[in-house]
Amino acid sequence: MRLFLLSLLGSTVFWGCGKKTAADGAASAQSKEPTFFIENAVAIGQLEASQAFQLEGSGKSNVIVLKSDGTTAQGSDSEISSFRVSKNGVLFVLKTGERYFVDKNSKKTKVDNSGTYSGTNLNGDIVFSDASIFSPSSGVLQKLNTTLQGVRVQQMSGNFAVLAGSGIFQILDTTSSKRYNIASCNGPRVAALDSTKALINDCETNGLMDLNTGSRTAVGAGIAGFNHEFITTENGAIFLSQSCPSNAQMAFRLCRVRANGAVESIASDGFSPGASSCMNCGAKNTVLFGTGKYLVVRELTQLSYVQIGIDEKKVLLPGVNVTGVGVRGDELYYFGENSKGEPVVGKYNLSTQKDEPLPLTSKLSDLDVVSE
Repeated sequence: MRLFLLSLLGSTVFWGCGKKTAADGAASAQSKEPTFFIENAVAIGQLEASQAFQLEGSGKSNVIVLKSDGTTAQGSDSEISSFRVSKNGVLFVLKTGERYFVDKNSKKTKVDNSGTYSGTNLNGDIVFSDASIFSPSSGVLQKLNTTLQGVRVQQMSGNFAVLAGSGIFQILDTTSSKRYNIASCNGPRVAALDSTKALINDCETNGLMDLNTGSRTAVGAGIAGFNHEFITTENGAIFLSQSCPSNAQMAFRLCRVRANGAVESIASDGFSPGASSCMNCGAKNTVLFGTGKYLVVRELTQLSYVQIGIDEKKVLLPGVNVTGVGVRGDELYYFGENSKGEPVVGKYNLSTQKDEPLPLTSKLSDLDVVSE
């Protein structure tokens, strides 16, 4: 049956030609596999439940894609409960509980796993909370070999995962399967500094670990731990923290820890962030975003950014209550509301400082950028 998209901006309805009974529609909805349309996507959005658009004969969908040419389009013919962008595609979880990995050409692979998303390593493999690993390149899902009972992935960064089970905590390199015991303190948490080095936050004096050997050394002066969000870049991890670098005012500031343990201040100005995302449950960042060039902080009352190498904090999008952010290269995609409570979706170029509202009047509940 041919489908015609009348409008994706606001309420979207599909109309078909030919007659179809209610029974036919129900049978079709039950047997039909989902289809995804994410080619040329630079960002993916999830509509609020009340905004999901009706598909004639096959239920609802709440996925949209923002394309590289600036247009918006339908992202799927099914309704999802969540999605996570990985290195080589997107993991969609449907309302039915089914999981599909969809590559950038919209080829889908069903993933038979009930664990929640924990992270993606540098190879693009997706790690789940039940310590199973899905390889998009082979389409194979494998359970981690371990003697720990009730093992789970508590947190992940880069190639490294914090495992918990049998009252023991370990750091696992998900690409080599090497693992080392760590203390059960301050989470514990891990921040990838590169493909083999990590900063471990477990109350031990020597926080820098080489995952090739398991050896630990001291990190440079100026960081006692990390108590907010961080991101990993090509040149180490960048932290939003009250102790990186250490300061008497206990203000949240930005610093970088390199793979050799050196600590560098990025911005001398302080930030007033809201609460961080769930640190030990695989949740994505909600406050700190960025690339190797720009860092964006969603503060309580404003959205701020700095360009790495220039110690100057700037405020952007005044008058917009930004609730969701994604950064891709020089471009920041955002959604939120204006002073009248009306939904706003846009793209802001951090290099030219040009704001471009996008023609989308629906309310979003989530948004993330697709890797370049």
